[in-house]
Amino acid sequence: MLYNLHVFANANFEKATFDHYVTSGVSYDGLPVSNVPNKTFNIGASYRYYLSGILLKPSLWYQYVGAQSLFDNNAGAPSTTKMPGYGTVNLGLHGTVPMQGSVPMLKTVDFSVDILNIANNHYNEFEYITGGGLLGGDSAGQILALPGAPLTVYGSISAHF
Repeated sequence: MLYNLHVFANANFEKATFDHYVTSGVSYDGLPVSNVPNKTFNIGASYRYYLSGILLKPSLWYQYVGAQSLFDNNAGAPSTTKMPGYGTVNLGLHGTVPMQGSVPMLKTVDFSVDILNIANNHYNEFEYITGGGLLGGDSAGQILALPGAPLTVYGSISAHF
């Protein structure tokens, strides 16, 4: 029974800093490299089984991206301001339907449905400190962000001849 269970996990811990970064005569040595998460982590499981001759593989996984330092476009340099980490829980169902004899020359039909960020967490995928160019001078020094994807559902179907 456990033969069909696939469990996975991986983690990355990173400290990325500038050894030597000088611009306009100012040294930023030792500051963190912008947009590099301090850690990433994934854990999940899937299980393969047959139901009425159809191979099904449901999956569940959690994906985490750690805090990241922001780039300061106002100063034109890296900063110590950090964007918080975020995580998403995701579901998937993949299947293979045998078609021998049903349709001439068609061997199988594969399908998949994935639901990402099932808790519909609100998070920012990317942030930076603006120099004011995008939204005008009054926005200089403000943090601009690219929001992460909300609950997202996508699927596919493919035929194999």
